[in-house]
Amino acid sequence: MTFSFDPDETRRCDHCLKLNELWELEKLKLQKCSILQKDETYLLCEYCIGAIEAMGEGVEEVQYWNEWVSNKRLEKDK
Repeated sequence: MTFSFDPDETRRCDHCLKLNELWELEKLKLQKCSILQKDETYLLCEYCIGAIEAMGEGVEEVQYWNEWVSNKRLEKDK
């Protein structure tokens, strides 16, 4: 038996690029990334959110996501 995702209800995690159902993804929030702009949306899976939270909560977590978003912006500008 093969399991397939409905393409209209799936999206890749912007961090690890793993395919997930939309309900499994969470938007990166301003509390975790202080440089987010209103028009920016990054969807993250539970695994990536948990892995970064485990690395260091608070300031270290915000620094990680700020750097990650900065790198994503640079990639878009190329």
